[in-house]
Amino acid sequence: MGAETTSASVRNLTGGGVEAGDVALKKAGFDLRMERMFMKLDWTPPGPLTPVPLGTDVITFDPSTYAVNVVDEIIPFPGGLSTPISPAIPLPVATYDTGWYNLGVRPTADDLGLGATDIFGPWSWTQFFQASSPGLFQVPGNGLGCTGAGNATFPNTLLNAQGFPLLSGALTATEATDVAGTFKVPGLRNVELNGPYFHNGGKSTLAQVVEFYDSGGDFGPATNATKAPAILPLMLSGDQSKSLVAFLLALTDDRVRLQQAPFDHPQLFVPNGDSPAGTDNLVEIPAVGTSGSTTPVQRFLNLNPLAL
Repeated sequence: MGAETTSASVRNLTGGGVEAGDVALKKAGFDLRMERMFMKLDWTPPGPLTPVPLGTDVITFDPSTYAVNVVDEIIPFPGGLSTPISPAIPLPVATYDTGWYNLGVRPTADDLGLGATDIFGPWSWTQFFQASSPGLFQVPGNGLGCTGAGNATFPNTLLNAQGFPLLSGALTATEATDVAGTFKVPGLRNVELNGPYFHNGGKSTLAQVVEFYDSGGDFGPATNATKAPAILPLMLSGDQSKSLVAFLLALTDDRVRLQQAPFDHPQLFVPNGDSPAGTDNLVEIPAVGTSGSTTPVQRFLNLNPLAL
């Protein structure tokens, strides 16, 4: 995520990126605004997140469709013939807009978010490029961890024939996408002062946010087919949850809290509803100088961030 504490940042999406290997992908013509990923990570809950079931020995990969199948250990037979122990397991793969995720806040049908369209076409880069000129765009993709595989740029990672993480390659017009119900992930700096939280304002305190993630979201795959695969129960202890809230509180800049330079501002008028209809109600935010305000910016409803 880098210093911005979000992957949906200008530096990450249009610059050189922030993760290991991003520079190499960018130089090779990959578009960091999109990413292709494995859509299932919960093969062994509550074990480690992994795109394949633990103990997988062999996979098959079709670079034209990015289809990946798991094949269990192959048993040799006399005469050199062999057969898999069990039928292949297809691994779900989809492409999405980097930094936009369906967290399970609400059922997807409630609000398509980035998956919506208007008179100009799809809102998401992924679906827009699919509809216009898919073959022109190269999408970075996830690899599979494999000790001793890869190269110096992508160590311990299964690579494709071009030397990039397995799922990397040209966007296709028909591949699955993961954009329905997704919303941009905001930065975490000063998150203490940004409540209520999530795109619908459904959580009032940071403790409620941590509880949401700890439970793996409020709405699962039955109503969120494109729910982000890493949103799974965390099984945090009470102390761990409180420590996470404390970490988030530590990201508040006191200059922001007191509106001091460089976060001072002139007089502002902010729309707050309309009455009569079509006429904005304006709320004045008084000007503050470089020394800031004597009244700190308050949390949402002045609630205790540890309150559930």
